[in-house]
Order: sequence, then C-alpha cells, then structure tokens
Amino acid sequence: MELHGESPQFQAPPPGENPENQPLPSLSMYGLSDEQAHLLEIAIANAASAAQAQAEAEAALEEEDDEEDDEEEEEEEVTEETQTAPK
Repeated sequence: MELHGESPQFQAPPPGENPENQPLPSLSMYGLSDEQAHLLEIAIANAASAAQAQAEAEAALEEEDDEEDDEEEEEEEVTEETQTAPK
C-alpha cells in the first residue's frame, strides 16, 4: 500500500525473534500527522479492548452452556436410574 508516493520500509522481524526488542516505525512515515497518528492509536486500542471483551463474553457463554449441559446429563442419569431400579 502506497501513501504519498512512498512505500513503507518496515519489515516484520523474522520468526523466533522477539518483536518487543525491535523499534516500531513512526506512523509519520505513512504520511500521518501527529494528531492522525494519535487518533489511530486510540482507535486501535479501542478495537483491541472491544475484541477482548467480546472474546471474554463468548467464553463466559460457552462455559455457561457447558454447565447447563452437565446439569442436563446429570438429570438424565438420575431419570435412567430411577426407571431401571427394581420395584
């Protein structure tokens, strides 16, 4: 993707290297002003927070469903035991 006729020179570190040790390129190299870069950083942080909240909500729902399934299985076992018990 080219912006203002320039191609970004940032390359991801090779696999196995710690990306935290690599300096991140300035967003100004993409032709963004300081204000635009700040707004973009806020938007990225908000999107990450929303994605995390959604993942946590989905995990909670899945856990709730698993608990309900376990309860239903226990009820079925009790019902089967009472139906097969000698009278």
